[in-house]
Amino acid sequence: MAQLSGTATYLPLVVILVSGKRKCGKDFVSETLCANLGKTCAIFRLSAPLKKSYATIHTLDLDQLMSATEYKEIHRKNMIEWGEEVRNKDPGYFCRLATEEGHLYTIWIISDVRRHSDVSYFRQKYNCVTVKVAATQSVREERGFKFVDGVDNAQSECGLDNLECDITIQNDGTVPLPEVSGYKELVALVLPHIQS
Repeated sequence: MAQLSGTATYLPLVVILVSGKRKCGKDFVSETLCANLGKTCAIFRLSAPLKKSYATIHTLDLDQLMSATEYKEIHRKNMIEWGEEVRNKDPGYFCRLATEEGHLYTIWIISDVRRHSDVSYFRQKYNCVTVKVAATQSVREERGFKFVDGVDNAQSECGLDNLECDITIQNDGTVPLPEVSGYKELVALVLPHIQS
């Protein structure tokens, strides 16, 4: 781990920024990658501090907001709007909160990057690899995706549509993930950072 001169702050060797549409499998890809990279790797979710803050302010069930349930879907649109208000005031707010325990790990996976401001925040501070997880519409629908106006056409879902990523992983579930070409490329791209 790199140490900033004159401080006790440690920098990760690499930060993997994972983006993609709802139900494309960002968490699955992130969890598989983290397991393959070992104990010095951790997953950080930008949505975790957002949901925690939103639940506290609105006296909602945090566990339900963190799960893939209808409860979360009922609150999703208002939560997105509230999160945008916070980000407009401080674009790095949720990025900082999400990575508070980052000093314990050499590899960070940010499993839910959704905005250019998220990407900019991490790129300005760390060595990053950007990953887009994709799945066909029919596969996403098999996984429970249903288009919701104000959610699936909002900044939180479309903000990174034009982002040029280092790696794209097509996660349709037809091939085991470690055999998918984008996944293999990602591992090959990250390994030199952790072996040096």
